[in-house]
Amino acid sequence: MKPAEESIRREILDYLARHPQAQDTIEGIIEWWLLEQRIVDSKIAIEKVLEKLVAESLVILRQARDGKVYYGAKPN
Repeated sequence: MKPAEESIRREILDYLARHPQAQDTIEGIIEWWLLEQRIVDSKIAIEKVLEKLVAESLVILRQARDGKVYYGAKPN
């Protein structure tokens, strides 16, 4: 199996593990299942990158009163 096919295989199986009752057309799988899985994967990767950027003092982190965390450019 090609790496791209293996990635899609993993995404579909991960989605079905989270939503065991899911059923959809190929169009729905592309639009909803794979998009959702890519967002989940991207969020995890982005969090790791942001943690490293903050640790390296390249990006600043600010927590708002509502608990949300905001990232931005480090002031000069």
